[in-house]
Amino acid sequence: MPHFTLSHSTNHTQIDQALQQLVERYESSFPERITAYYLTGSYADESDVQTSDVDLDIIFRERFRNIEERQLAEQLRDEFTARTKRRQLEFDISLTEEEAFRARGIDPNLKLAGQRLFGEDICARYPLIPIEEWAHERMHAVYYLLTHVYPREGRLNLDYPEWSDEFFGYMNRTVTLANGSEAPCTRNLLRTTGWAATALLAFQARAYVARKRDCHLTYRQHIDDEWGTLLESLYTLCRQRWHYLLPTSTQERQQLRGICQLVQGFEQHFMRQYKQFILTELQADSEELKQRTREFQQRFPLHDAEVEAALR
Repeated sequence: MPHFTLSHSTNHTQIDQALQQLVERYESSFPERITAYYLTGSYADESDVQTSDVDLDIIFRERFRNIEERQLAEQLRDEFTARTKRRQLEFDISLTEEEAFRARGIDPNLKLAGQRLFGEDICARYPLIPIEEWAHERMHAVYYLLTHVYPREGRLNLDYPEWSDEFFGYMNRTVTLANGSEAPCTRNLLRTTGWAATALLAFQARAYVARKRDCHLTYRQHIDDEWGTLLESLYTLCRQRWHYLLPTSTQERQQLRGICQLVQGFEQHFMRQYKQFILTELQADSEELKQRTREFQQRFPLHDAEVEAALR
């Protein structure tokens, strides 16, 4: 099998070797069909912690030729992630068609903060996604996350996922430890709150966030409301100090419980902004935006009288 030299290192030998094997496998399985491989997230900007996962974008040239090509790409991805997880490495791999970038532009985490591993400089070829489109996608995506990562009915006053739980049901995901065991973690908590802040920045301030470490700082800079302190605590404590794991000391567990209590209020704040977003979209000049919002709400309705009336 040919050897392909990667143009970026994570500074972690085991991860670099796994990435090398992945590129070699895809290049041999799909010759001349992949435009580029990009590392995103914490391993791209060297902000990784011990329990960080590895985010990777594999960009296929133009579009998948047929369903069989897509299915093989997905099969190789799933086999690779299962194999590396047994070695305590977690990968999050996205398979993207280049045509999507031509149609809508490139997401900020890839365009502004991605690191090319192998292939062509796709980020120089296509523009950044327009802020209006980014806000549209992120606001709907976060609403979906808040009602599906923690299964809840779509209402303005979102309840805790689980009242009786020490952390109110927010710790519903596990991470693989170095010894191979699974432990509950705060990844979903940081995922939903981080994306909510990103969406609000796009909708309210027309601002992009490219890196996780910049999210709470950019929020303070552009919005600077009462939720900035919570977002900072989520990053500095849950990610930087506790590395997504649940703390063991009584004092720190009480600290985390207090953070979770505040998260519900931030979620409800987002839902109020999401309602305003929907009403604004339904009054937009773009018929396409109106139709996409209507279709999304038909599938995942927000139970609110004013929204329901506007959709009629």
